[in-house]
Amino acid sequence: MSSNARSLALLSYVVILCAGCLVLLWLMAVERAPLPREEIAALRGPAWPRAEIILSAAPGAVDSGQELGEFARLLAAALEDEAVTVRTAEAPPPRLLGLASCTAAGEHGSTEACLASLQEIADSAQDERAPHLWGFELMLAPSGDRSALLLGTGLEAILRWRRQSPLGSLEELALSLAERLRETWLQRLSFASSATLFEIAPSYMFSFFLVGDCGDRIGWDFPRGVLLPFLQRFFDRLRLLFDFEVDSQVIQCGSLGQTGSGSRSSLVIKVDTVQDDFLRQAGGWPGDALVRDARWLPPLIRFVAFRPTEVFGVVDGEGRLQNSFSVQGWGTVAIDGANVTHNGVPCRAARRAAGEEVRSTAELFSKCEAASVASAWVSNLRSWLALPPDAPVPEASRHSGGTLSVEAALPRRAGVTDWELRKVAIAVHALFVRRTIETLVSFVELVDSLPDVAVTAEVSQMAFEAASAARRAVEASEAHNLEALSS
Repeated sequence: MSSNARSLALLSYVVILCAGCLVLLWLMAVERAPLPREEIAALRGPAWPRAEIILSAAPGAVDSGQELGEFARLLAAALEDEAVTVRTAEAPPPRLLGLASCTAAGEHGSTEACLASLQEIADSAQDERAPHLWGFELMLAPSGDRSALLLGTGLEAILRWRRQSPLGSLEELALSLAERLRETWLQRLSFASSATLFEIAPSYMFSFFLVGDCGDRIGWDFPRGVLLPFLQRFFDRLRLLFDFEVDSQVIQCGSLGQTGSGSRSSLVIKVDTVQDDFLRQAGGWPGDALVRDARWLPPLIRFVAFRPTEVFGVVDGEGRLQNSFSVQGWGTVAIDGANVTHNGVPCRAARRAAGEEVRSTAELFSKCEAASVASAWVSNLRSWLALPPDAPVPEASRHSGGTLSVEAALPRRAGVTDWELRKVAIAVHALFVRRTIETLVSFVELVDSLPDVAVTAEVSQMAFEAASAARRAVEASEAHNLEALSS
């Protein structure tokens, strides 16, 4: 009897022990959903296809088609270190061949007149489609005044050639042209190590402020009076690179800093004062607000139009009057009244500076003022994207010791040319893909180093989606599909 009781007790102990072990194993079990290890290992940096330069010649530019082919061969050799292919076309594009001021070498054509024709095409462009960024068209034309490379706002250019020293031969022309193309069409940008004006991120919140100084009650119709006529085209192109949301606010009482020097009708604040006091003054302005679900809060970039009662200006360290300034990581400020005009028409503050009386009961932001501040904002955004702020080709870079000069039509309607957008898109896309790959690799290594950390199905799905998105981005770059990159 006692033996049976002992056996039952021992059996009960074993059962309880086994059950306890099973419970312990269940409690210690770590959920480890699968991760896209193979997909991440297969990811690589974007491999952009070779750009293509299509050469053609206007009548009288070269002696024969063989000479054009020889020029294409010399240019390809000069650009051997660039990812570019050079080929010839039997005839120039009709839109370039039809520019009489560009194709004529005599009194009916000149470099200045040709550039004016390219500018007229840019100003009258109505095409709203996303730009195609990988096929350059270059037409060689005779010149009677000087040799110059004239860039349009698209991917077209006209090379006006005057056959005389120092560009008397095709080889000299090809070498000089290659140097100029490296400075413009084929320039390589990088945001990986440089300190940019604002953080480079895939998404932003753009917050626009109209700020007064308590002197007058102010207001604006931002969507119809500022955004649509002066910023929409530029923002449409910017959306090919980034996602962003836009909001606008009016602040009746604000300040840029301490009281400036000068008479009441001409106040001036030094840039040192702005740097010391501006962020403190702007600290009370409303912040950003996100009205949708998000896993992270995108960076906030502020665009301020400061509209003082009296004429107002900021001078830099060299005593030059500026109508805008930027604060790194914060935003950009445009000042209405600091030598502000538009198409030769003085704005409200400029008229006051001239002694004219301005009577307005509403004090609404005028079209002239909107054009001025929008231009300043676009210039600062161009600087952020590592582009020259005022023109695609700065004044200092247009001439090079009497050899081949380079000039470009201004993107007055879009704010950025197609060829500028191309090099920014390549740099931004490469940065984002590299960041994504590095983050995914670091994430997998971290999970592997912590075996007790659970990996839920939701986390696994997010990792698979990120790896898939990176793969699609690389494939889109290989297919020249800029629209897919922005989706």
